[in-house]
Amino acid sequence: MALTRSQQAAVDWQGNLVMFAGPGSGKTSTSIEKVMSILQNPASKMLMTTFTREASAEMRQRLDKRFQAGGLPPPSEDRLRISTFDSLTLWHMKLMTNGRMKLLSPQAQAPRIWQLCAELGIGKFENHAPWFDAYQAVIDREALIKEIKEKSPTTLELIEAYYDWLRSGGMMDLATIKRTVAIQMRDGNMELLPFTHMLVDEGQDCDELQIQIAITQAQNGCTTTLVGDDDQTIYDWRSAAGYKGMIKFRDETSAEVVRLAENFRSHEEIVRHATQLIRFNNPDRIEKNQVAVKGAGGYVKVSSFGTIVEQAKWACGHIAENLAPPYSCAILSRTNINLDAAEAACKEYGLPYHRQGSSLWDREDISAYTAMMTFWMSGGADMLSQTMGLLGFDRGTVNGLLSQLQTTQLAFRRGHVPDIPGASNAEVFVLEEMSRAFGKWRQEAKEASSIYRPGASHDAYELIIRESVAIFPTWYSTLGANAKRNGDDHPKVTRLKSGLEHVESALLRISGHLKSRIRLLRTKKKEEFEEGQIRLLTMHGSKGLEWDNVYIIGADERDDDSTLTTGPAERRVMFVGMTRARAQLNIAFSGKMPIFMKEAGFRFEDVQIEPPIVPSPLMAQAEANDDFFE
Repeated sequence: MALTRSQQAAVDWQGNLVMFAGPGSGKTSTSIEKVMSILQNPASKMLMTTFTREASAEMRQRLDKRFQAGGLPPPSEDRLRISTFDSLTLWHMKLMTNGRMKLLSPQAQAPRIWQLCAELGIGKFENHAPWFDAYQAVIDREALIKEIKEKSPTTLELIEAYYDWLRSGGMMDLATIKRTVAIQMRDGNMELLPFTHMLVDEGQDCDELQIQIAITQAQNGCTTTLVGDDDQTIYDWRSAAGYKGMIKFRDETSAEVVRLAENFRSHEEIVRHATQLIRFNNPDRIEKNQVAVKGAGGYVKVSSFGTIVEQAKWACGHIAENLAPPYSCAILSRTNINLDAAEAACKEYGLPYHRQGSSLWDREDISAYTAMMTFWMSGGADMLSQTMGLLGFDRGTVNGLLSQLQTTQLAFRRGHVPDIPGASNAEVFVLEEMSRAFGKWRQEAKEASSIYRPGASHDAYELIIRESVAIFPTWYSTLGANAKRNGDDHPKVTRLKSGLEHVESALLRISGHLKSRIRLLRTKKKEEFEEGQIRLLTMHGSKGLEWDNVYIIGADERDDDSTLTTGPAERRVMFVGMTRARAQLNIAFSGKMPIFMKEAGFRFEDVQIEPPIVPSPLMAQAEANDDFFE
């Protein structure tokens, strides 16, 4: 591929460089060509850093392929090292100490931090993580300590206890190693990384320590290139230095600046709206003035719906009606919980999908519900144990019931509860309710099985599905999550109810006998993405990816002016989501017109108000003998 003028300028520049590369600007291809050019000199030794290990492996593969295409052997490890900063600083520390250091395993770190939180009585670590991570990622801690002392003094207790524990064991964690290397190299007390050239990918996501390592290398004869896009800084909560870090590198290394101005990914309509949005972050950003090489021909629509469920169903209905497999398509959301609605909708419409991270159906509370339904229909002590564990039964009660059910399981599933010594009144109440419901549903299921016909307009199992979904949270609130907050349900019960709404919707839209429907929901998803599946991702998780068609759901703005839906950081997250689309971009929200949509150039009259939702087809036909209750 021929390089553009700006790409060629970045490749040819011989000194320190900041390459500001917007979405779809060909930054990876340009970086590869620059490495190729540098390693033409046999005396050159190149270091590349990436944000993840996966990115390191992919970069190595692409470089090896490029060298082979140029008729050259792939460079050896001593001439081309590609690594994350954590791996790099660990490697260098071992080199400098001849391996005489004791590394704290990351697998052992988290459990110990959780234990310290419990010992100190300061709540969950997630409440302290932002301050804790910031403490580990900065060079000058004095000002930060004062701020932590004022705003979160218990976090300071955790920090002191954690570092006392490290010192007592003579251990160093990866953050301590990185900080030690950065400061010791800066102060001239440790040798530099042994390379003539360095290229830092995703420079906007580097923290203060990583930026300092790059600066120190650049100031001491290692020609260094920082590649990134300050508009795509979306890891502020991980202490990413972003715009300020990239400008600091530029200023302290006298680096040349090259802007990659072309966007090869998206049509002009998408680039225009995304650019209008991100310019509201001025002046604390670098203007790229991106031009869409593809020109016009794209599609951008904004739609308003009453609920997130309607947003998700509309997206899946639109996909089912307008697109064909294999799909180049993603459904994105700011939060992971909104992907529950998207996943349920994909099930309803029979669309092949892959969800990043944990599935709705694998959630402990949802899995406990489907386990209960499986036990009721088919038996199985393991299924009942899973359900009782989630509901909050005492271990002795669980074991006592399972022992009794070795001879009375069928009776329990038909409405008869055995005597369980030691069970509390609340536990007995829930068991009696559960057994009574099992007996009632069994009779209703027999009647439903006798009248069930595939494709019938009336769902014979609807009453059972709705009753079971409604009553399960009441049992949970009786035992496992019975604490009230201001008279409201426990947050765990609220979350369960929300999840079960998606389960109910999916079960009612799947055809077939009830056992086959539950089995379909409990089918474990494949961990690896398969080509042609619809991707369900958070906007954070979508970074670096692209599709022909992108649907953003949950683009709502909170009424309380929460920083979760406003401000520069969230504007960058929305910008990343929008710029994943090559050809078509659909954005859905509920409630008032989001400020980000206004900033992106959309007027209220441009918004589709509750466009029709394509009905989902019945799917998952009945399997043989699934009407039989064991």
